[in-house]
Amino acid sequence: MKVVSKPIIETFKLETDPDGDATVTVRQAREGENIERAAAFAETTRMYTQDSDDMQIKQRYNRRELVRLEAYLTLGRVTGIVDEDGNELFKSKDGKDGPSVREGMSQNDFNHSWGLLAPDVVAEIVGYVYDVNPTWDFTRSGE
Repeated sequence: MKVVSKPIIETFKLETDPDGDATVTVRQAREGENIERAAAFAETTRMYTQDSDDMQIKQRYNRRELVRLEAYLTLGRVTGIVDEDGNELFKSKDGKDGPSVREGMSQNDFNHSWGLLAPDVVAEIVGYVYDVNPTWDFTRSGE
């Protein structure tokens, strides 16, 4: 079996952009990205009550942080979304698997830029991430 050299890559125009200039390019996740995403669910804590058989299971889950991570792992390029000075919010670099925001900026820088987006823009981008990576959308696959 030959490993495909590049993942599926799709580009979408953002309908939430009133100017119609903004686009996002999304890459299909590889197993490496699936493992990184799964790490968000990997830690579970069992807590036992002293002098009792009672046990609690605690798991940290933040849906908004998860979708931000999914975007960071799979966005190839984001264009036309700029700050107040006209600078692109998201940087990307071309790599062996095509364009990658992850290669162009740190996760902290990405998180800062992502936090500046309006919720409707975030929802649209995440919808495109799920269009290219449908198994990540629990409403589509039951994951």
